[in-house]
Amino acid sequence: TPTGRETGVALFGDRVTRCYLPYDYPGAVARFLDRFRPAMGVLMETEIWPNLIHAAASRDILLYLVNARLSERSLRGYQRTGALARDAIGGFRAIAAQSESDAARLQTLGATHVSVTGNLKFDLEMPAQQIEQGKVLRQSVGARPVLLAASTREGEETLLLDAAQR
Repeated sequence: TPTGRETGVALFGDRVTRCYLPYDYPGAVARFLDRFRPAMGVLMETEIWPNLIHAAASRDILLYLVNARLSERSLRGYQRTGALARDAIGGFRAIAAQSESDAARLQTLGATHVSVTGNLKFDLEMPAQQIEQGKVLRQSVGARPVLLAASTREGEETLLLDAAQR
């Protein structure tokens, strides 16, 4: 995502090459892997791309699924695809699931080497300075309700404020 890309630039600058994955078509995936020749790949959350996973496995490229989540609804959808989903999910070297429930659903699909690691976006240890800044802000606001709209897209703040007024 653009936000993930910006975070990567902020954290690693030019030391890391960043690029978007192609659509999950065999030819596009093959050209991508031929060009970049990765040693490993890390996919996030629910990025289960069968052609990419198959092509990576055939080239001995290790793939990991991190911050993995899978809803009941998504599980039912993947189960309808049979061996396609089972083979794809089995192509990950390891999976780091957000919760026990996510891990169980991924294992139902055929995942192995699943660990529960929590949510990488929300289970962060905040620096003491930020916690202190939060306390100061909380005191300055008083008992009024506070609405935090994080990671919003263009125009969503207006919709939230309109809804809050109603």
